[in-house]
Amino acid sequence: MTRAPKSTYRLPRWHARGIYTGFALLLASGVIWLLLHHYVEVAGPFGSAPHPAEALMLKLHGIIAYGFVLLAGALIPMHLRLGWAGKRNRVTGVILASALALIALTGLALYYAGSDDLRSVASLLHWLIGLLVALVLVIHAVRGRRLPPRSTATIHRAPQHKDRA
Repeated sequence: MTRAPKSTYRLPRWHARGIYTGFALLLASGVIWLLLHHYVEVAGPFGSAPHPAEALMLKLHGIIAYGFVLLAGALIPMHLRLGWAGKRNRVTGVILASALALIALTGLALYYAGSDDLRSVASLLHWLIGLLVALVLVIHAVRGRRLPPRSTATIHRAPQHKDRA
């Protein structure tokens, strides 16, 4: 069996900053939209109307989400595999990965849902899971820093078979 080179569990600084900044922006734009949508109305020419910033927050949230999905997906080849192989922070890691997948799916449902009932359920799940993920992300990061220092892990790869000519 061949072994891959050893690598650290921690994300590179650029990746960690991207994840934390992206999530903070998603959380902020999502919470602002939620507050505007449910608690703020403005007077329009034909009665009450949604706040003009509501649409802007949705657009901003969607744009940031595309970048965040790329950053989150980039965790799979190293960070998730090393953490799993090293048996580190598995519970919060699985919860976090699952919740992020559900957020992505409910986001797609919000965009493409054909019925108002489906949209309502997707909306509720999307913002509830989004708020939960904020807590789980903090717990995951703090626990990862507090675990005993094991700076490396090895991912075992299947043996490579070479053609014999």
